[in-house]
Amino acid sequence: MEHGGLARADLLPVFGSRSVVSSVLNGKRDLSKTRIRGLAKFFNLSPAAFF
Repeated sequence: MEHGGLARADLLPVFGSRSVVSSVLNGKRDLSKTRIRGLAKFFNLSPAAFF
């Protein structure tokens, strides 16, 4: 995210709330399959990149 100039707020469309974004980025919550698909689409990557 730093390299791409993204902020946590940029991930709100994928995660739906600031608290979920924070929990995931701080390692307190695991990624679900749905969120992995959303991140893959957002970053234009294969979902395999998140495993």
